[in-house]
Amino acid sequence: MKNYEVHVQNMKYGKLDHDYNIVIAEGGTSLSRSNGTQWSESARNEVVGSLIDDGNGVTIELKSKNEPITLDYMQMAELQMLLMSALESDYVTVIKEAVPVLRYSGLAK
Repeated sequence: MKNYEVHVQNMKYGKLDHDYNIVIAEGGTSLSRSNGTQWSESARNEVVGSLIDDGNGVTIELKSKNEPITLDYMQMAELQMLLMSALESDYVTVIKEAVPVLRYSGLAK
């Protein structure tokens, strides 16, 4: 399993905020909101989407959409190209691996 943090610069030349978390596991990938104060308490850590790769294509589920989206790999690549071309904005998105800074396993006896 791999954990990533998505940091978004919400204004031109502003600071990067930790807005989302991505978890990639054997069963698929999930996207959730961070625990940041920019989200209401009820929205923090909420899973907002997932992607499942079944070996023939992908199924995308978004919390805000009732029906899942099923794409073959060519359709997924074409969608990626469309999204990348449409994202002309002042926003900057950085995805980086989440690395634990400190681990604590309790007191040794």
